[in-house]
Amino acid sequence: MTWLPLADSGVSYVLDGSPDVAIIGSVVQTTVDGVAFDPDWSIVLGDGSVDYSIRITPLPYTSIGQGFGEGPSSFRFTRADASTGDVVNGAEGETADEFIPNPVTGTGRKIDYIPGTGAETSRYESWQMLVEIEDVAPAAETCQELGRVTRAYVSAYDRARIHQFRLYPSEKRCLVANFNGAIPAGRTITHAEWRMDIISAVAMSAPAIAGREARVMVYATYWGDVAIRCTVTLDNGEIYSQLFDGRVLNGPYFGTEATAAGPAVLVVDA
Repeated sequence: MTWLPLADSGVSYVLDGSPDVAIIGSVVQTTVDGVAFDPDWSIVLGDGSVDYSIRITPLPYTSIGQGFGEGPSSFRFTRADASTGDVVNGAEGETADEFIPNPVTGTGRKIDYIPGTGAETSRYESWQMLVEIEDVAPAAETCQELGRVTRAYVSAYDRARIHQFRLYPSEKRCLVANFNGAIPAGRTITHAEWRMDIISAVAMSAPAIAGREARVMVYATYWGDVAIRCTVTLDNGEIYSQLFDGRVLNGPYFGTEATAAGPAVLVVDA
């Protein structure tokens, strides 16, 4: 697992909270001399709809309680499904030199730091906290089809073109509809649907959108014919389709061909 400082992760963020808190680079810190009174903060990552693996390392950290019954400070991780997870400072006394555990890790779209409070009291705190995001490597390229067996170049001028593909039983290939030559420059695909008219001959999985291409994995199950339609929606609301006429070739067979076909429909959004 590799951790990237927030400023180097490429993930946008919005910091909110106490006026005594600021972020410098990837470090959230109190900005007043000495200690700040009840310095809370929150960070929303990206557009607030995606969960990230987060690590927060309190560097110098001091939290001084002001009265009896005051609770410890804590972090809260809010996930995209609105569920939450809290990590509470392990020290119950009035002074906590560092969080236990340190560093703090969690998963969410939003991070909140909540200073401990009591019925009538709050804490005076002074700290610096390094915020890091797990580096998620892009998925390996799974579609490297050569030639035109399972790659259709959709035409803007010949809309009657139906792409034919032929596979042997047990082959697994990436079926591609390349719309680059069929849609205006600057248009992008936002939604794709792959649909069989009758479930037969192939199993579909892993639909994806890559730029101006729509893709789906097809696994040749048993001999027979299948019709597949790829329908894409563009960013301006236009809808384009490409038809495929597929055939899984007849024998010879080796005992591994009988796998269930389907599903009838797969959809994906960019």
